[in-house]
Amino acid sequence: MKFKRKSKTVDKTPNNAPSVTYITKDTEIKADILCKDDIRIAGTVDGEVESKQKLILNDSGKIKGTIISPVADISGKIIGDVRVANKLTLRATAIIEGKIFTKKLAIEDGAQLRGSLQVGPDTDIGTSEETGDNKKASSSSIFKRNKSISETEEANDSKDKSGSKKDDTDSSSSSETSKIST
Repeated sequence: MKFKRKSKTVDKTPNNAPSVTYITKDTEIKADILCKDDIRIAGTVDGEVESKQKLILNDSGKIKGTIISPVADISGKIIGDVRVANKLTLRATAIIEGKIFTKKLAIEDGAQLRGSLQVGPDTDIGTSEETGDNKKASSSSIFKRNKSISETEEANDSKDKSGSKKDDTDSSSSSETSKIST
């Protein structure tokens, strides 16, 4: 009687656990972020944030720019547009200063919105997932608009109480941004 030796192969299939990009509380980023997986932000981001999965903004998190995601759970502060294709959840500590575009919305008591709101199954989200030649046009035009808004805010911030402009160098040169992909 012969015994067959059992095969000792190791399953080498990749771990299918979802990846999460995490930006910690003490981190400050001045760039556009494109993340193919979930992203959780507890720090500060000055730029557009796009997630292909889920975006979570902790109560300590702050984004100055547009966010684009299929699903978002917001507890922190956003100064810019919020474009969520499926469901947006605004927690009690959420503060939004800008326009919201989403198909479904859940708002906890205490959440704050200074801007406009478009909700419903027919809402045009206007994300960069459009087809054809305009695929990135929507995203880049949003970025250009936000950059223009930032430059206007910087110019307004540089005026003193009398309304005259302070004597400083070109403030727009410090507002360069780059694109980060994860």
